[in-house]
Amino acid sequence: MVPNVDDIQLRLLESISRVLPPSVNLADELCSVLKISMDSAYRRIKGIKLFSIREIALLCSMYGISFDSLC
Repeated sequence: MVPNVDDIQLRLLESISRVLPPSVNLADELCSVLKISMDSAYRRIKGIKLFSIREIALLCSMYGISFDSLC
């Protein structure tokens, strides 16, 4: 079964959250890494806006996450 895009986004966010220290806010981290606004970060966290393939590639590279593991 092929996961839908929402599942991949959720898995990516969960994977990033696991490697971040507890003191680091996920939204702040997304703003910093992706150079997006806080509103844009929260839209991605809530699943309102999907990550672009470029953003997924950047996040996977930054946090050592295999894209295959998300699928």
